[in-house]
Amino acid sequence: MPATIEPPSHTPAPASVGTVMPPQPKEITLSAPSEPSTPPKPGSAKEAAYQRLRSKAGGATPPAPTEAPKETPKTESKNEQVKAPEVLPIDKPEQHDTPADKAPETETKGDPKKVSPWKLVDQFKQRALAAEQRALELEKQIIPENERTQVAERLTKAEQRAKELDDEMRYVKYEKSSEFKEKYEVPFQRSVGSAMKELNGLSFQDDKGTARQFDVNVLMELVNLPLHQARSISNTLFGDLANDVMTHRNRIRENLDEQAAAIDTAKKTGAERESQRGEQIKRYITEVDKFARNEFNNFKEELLKHPEHSEFFKPKEGDEEWNTRLEKGYDMVGKAFAVNVRDPNLTPEQRKEGVKLQAAVYNQAAAWRPMRLQIQRLTKERDAMRDELAKYKSTTPAAGGQAPQGTPSEPANARESMFARLRAKAAQ
Repeated sequence: MPATIEPPSHTPAPASVGTVMPPQPKEITLSAPSEPSTPPKPGSAKEAAYQRLRSKAGGATPPAPTEAPKETPKTESKNEQVKAPEVLPIDKPEQHDTPADKAPETETKGDPKKVSPWKLVDQFKQRALAAEQRALELEKQIIPENERTQVAERLTKAEQRAKELDDEMRYVKYEKSSEFKEKYEVPFQRSVGSAMKELNGLSFQDDKGTARQFDVNVLMELVNLPLHQARSISNTLFGDLANDVMTHRNRIRENLDEQAAAIDTAKKTGAERESQRGEQIKRYITEVDKFARNEFNNFKEELLKHPEHSEFFKPKEGDEEWNTRLEKGYDMVGKAFAVNVRDPNLTPEQRKEGVKLQAAVYNQAAAWRPMRLQIQRLTKERDAMRDELAKYKSTTPAAGGQAPQGTPSEPANARESMFARLRAKAAQ
């Protein structure tokens, strides 16, 4: 074994600590602690621990740091922030000399790939604000419960009305109905699409020797031709693919035949339905006319039996003028009710005369109540005057100039003045 060289006891301690410390006399040989890759911060707990270890190991104090080591703690601080991002500045703000708003810039300079925690906080704040604004906008767009109920009711009614109109369209113009589109148009379009997909790229030469591509127009020309002509043209133009072309042509022709048959059936059904509806309308009009006529006659009979108004609606025996006017009134009302001014067969003169009659009946009917009131007032005044006149007639003197017994004689001039007053009232 190689001999261990021991320095004499009077050898002084080295000025700086090396990588290997010489063993102390009568002690276990210890190696000096290795310096970390990056020295700790000056004045930190880690630096104090290293100082104690150095004093125990060699009793020497390391030299004071020069200007170069002063830059090392900054690098160490950056490295510590990159390696341990969980120690956020918000947890220990007293360890930072820079303000909180400048911390993200320091961390971003340490490692461009790392995102600053402060930036993450700002991003989440912006996202939360945007989400809240979006929620408010959605709340404004939400329809209230009562309006949703009304909208649902209107939608239900609109769907029912659309269905009714579509059912009616089946009888008016079947090819415009949804049933026709679903049963006949969709299969037809599917057949044409299948034919064009399979025959895509097919080319041929026409009778002039010009090269042409197979398209929808050529296909529909074959469909519209009779079977023998379509077969002959297909064999001439398409060669080995003639059977394929004819298969598609026959399928499309069947679809068109089914459409035509369905339209004819719908027309016949619609005609029968219109005939039935016409008969129903005629029966309804006849029933309504009969009902109206019966009710009208019943009301006339009631008026002729009315205790107050019947005298105005029936003829009077011995009064020809009254009866003539009453007959003319009934005749005018009958003509006014019989004419239909909306009848397109009327001439302008006939329509004008009908409107005139209806206007006359309108005005006379409106004047009936005030005229009846006036007649009642005049009747009361007449009856009152008759009663008063009857009292004076009972006081007429007997022949010979003597007054009847029990009644005083009355001067002639007083009687004349009384009659004058009665005549004045009657003339009013």
